[in-house]
Amino acid sequence: MLPSVGHRDHMANLDCLSHDWNRPSLELTAAPMEKSLTTWLNGRMLCPADRLAIKGYTKWKANMSRRKTHTATSAFDGWQRSKGGTLTKEVFGQDVSITPIIGGVRLDADGLSWITDNLDDMAPMVQFYEAFMSRKEARYEREYQEFEEDLGDGFTLVAKGGITNFDVSVWYGSEQVGYYQGFTNSAIATFVLGRDTVQGAEVLEQVARRRGFGDRMRDAAEKLTGLPAVPHGRNFTTGSLSEAAVKSWDRRAKVKGVPGYGTDLGVGIRKKLAEAGTKRLRDMDGYALSLVYALSLAEISGKPLMVGCIEDRPVCGWVVGPDDAPYDPSRLLDVDQLKRFAADYRYSASDVVEFREMSFTDVVAAVGRWDWRSFVDEDVRAFTGDMAKLLGDHRTAFEQTIIEPGAIAQTIPSAR
Repeated sequence: MLPSVGHRDHMANLDCLSHDWNRPSLELTAAPMEKSLTTWLNGRMLCPADRLAIKGYTKWKANMSRRKTHTATSAFDGWQRSKGGTLTKEVFGQDVSITPIIGGVRLDADGLSWITDNLDDMAPMVQFYEAFMSRKEARYEREYQEFEEDLGDGFTLVAKGGITNFDVSVWYGSEQVGYYQGFTNSAIATFVLGRDTVQGAEVLEQVARRRGFGDRMRDAAEKLTGLPAVPHGRNFTTGSLSEAAVKSWDRRAKVKGVPGYGTDLGVGIRKKLAEAGTKRLRDMDGYALSLVYALSLAEISGKPLMVGCIEDRPVCGWVVGPDDAPYDPSRLLDVDQLKRFAADYRYSASDVVEFREMSFTDVVAAVGRWDWRSFVDEDVRAFTGDMAKLLGDHRTAFEQTIIEPGAIAQTIPSAR
């Protein structure tokens, strides 16, 4: 598991987030980034901030109201705060939330999720997202466009759009023999590339190939939208490229230049940041409310569990720590936000998941013959170890399981 994306050293003071987002390159210092990325890739779940985060959780919401003089708080003026500590705001019609997690805060918005060690470090990313959405909204003031181009030999190009979408097609007489259809890129792709761009799906029939029509369609899309076109399936754009498309884009990049190609240091750094953060978020969300994780931690820590049940059958849950804070792979500290994952554990849409506090032995008895220990793997053991340390539990039996990973069921005493 990776430490929090967004530490001050990791982000090189976030110069990239105060950049003019329609300029093609960024000036960043590489050395601190390379060092911190190595630390991420070699690290485990906990960073030093984690050990402090849970102790200060009960003060987190109170501190929020006392941060008025801090330079970063202006980024959060007008945000609403829930009883669980989550900040929410509507940004040009899209809901944005910032939720406290063990070791930091998490941003969730349309096309962008991010983690930083603290709220202050999240401010530049919020500012980036608001600026991105502002530019996206401004595009609706553009006029819809249509034009045609004679491609010669009986071929015609027809282009339509120019606001947030484009539709470019190639015709041979009355028969469509190619198209390039797409849209403006997401926030995360824009962050990585460092500028607003468009991308789309492209098809050319055999009769229209080897005539340069691929580039002509991309040129038309750029003319419609006023933005450079980039391939999909690269740098966090959606989709994938065929081998022929890869060669075509490579040729275009050599002749005209394409954002994301070449040796732009800023793109390289932001891509690594996004890859690290995306992997960590995927791991966190993929195991949220996992009963295996919860039981593994409860067994060694002796802490109770908050268990989601469907008709008295446990299906999900988390360990209840000090100050009733949840300990879960998602690391979410806002219980209301955490409970949203319970829907993933329903057998049908009509099922109702009800939460109740239970002891480890009561949950084991309730699950019956289900051998949950058979699902305890390296990831579960890493989570259990990190969270047990956070809970202040350093049992010799647990340390033995780190040395002998397969011995977890035999060496860890039950918490009775």
